[in-house]
Amino acid sequence: MRIDAGDATSAPLIIERWVGGDNGAGVIMHSSQRPVVLRDVASWRYAADCGAPGGVGDVFIDDMVTGPLQFCAGQRVWARQLNTENAVMDVNVSGGASLWVLGFKTERGLGGIVNVTGVGSAVEVLGMFAYSTDHTAQTAPVFAVSNGARLSATFREYNANCNPFHRLVDESPLDPEEPPRELTRNFSTPGIVPGHGNPGACPANVTGNVQSSGFCLYRSLD
Repeated sequence: MRIDAGDATSAPLIIERWVGGDNGAGVIMHSSQRPVVLRDVASWRYAADCGAPGGVGDVFIDDMVTGPLQFCAGQRVWARQLNTENAVMDVNVSGGASLWVLGFKTERGLGGIVNVTGVGSAVEVLGMFAYSTDHTAQTAPVFAVSNGARLSATFREYNANCNPFHRLVDESPLDPEEPPRELTRNFSTPGIVPGHGNPGACPANVTGNVQSSGFCLYRSLD
């Protein structure tokens, strides 16, 4: 499906109660400035056309189960009850777009969960739960923040396979003289939530029997 008509003054296009293919196989490609509302949508994924002339319209998401998402071109995005289910990078925010999420759940997540990059790009997440079910080591960070982007998030993870995310946030400032910041799964770090779960799920050679982690609040440098 492609949305290529209308402008910022057009009435929002409302897509609701629509169930698509398996786990985001169908794509809603947004290439106009018309606002879009996605309500009670499952198994469709959304992608903004980052090369659309004049930019892409704002998006309102209410109760959506989806796969990878792409926001860009100065968009403003508000989401409530967002559930991304995918084994690769879930949410990409760039080009000065801003994403605000209240209630965010994701599953699997091999390759990271949120990538926000570029001056003016921003992500704020209030209440995020990652059910990371991959059996392989989570090598990417949960949040990757780069090139002047901003992040504010609260985060919690549960992993039953003894392979939780070890890098929670990687932040690369725009100023090359400013050192990068990394928040890792080091429970001696202030603000990190100790892991908990089913110790029996971990083999004996995994020290600590810790399957989950999180942080109370992370804010990017100004």
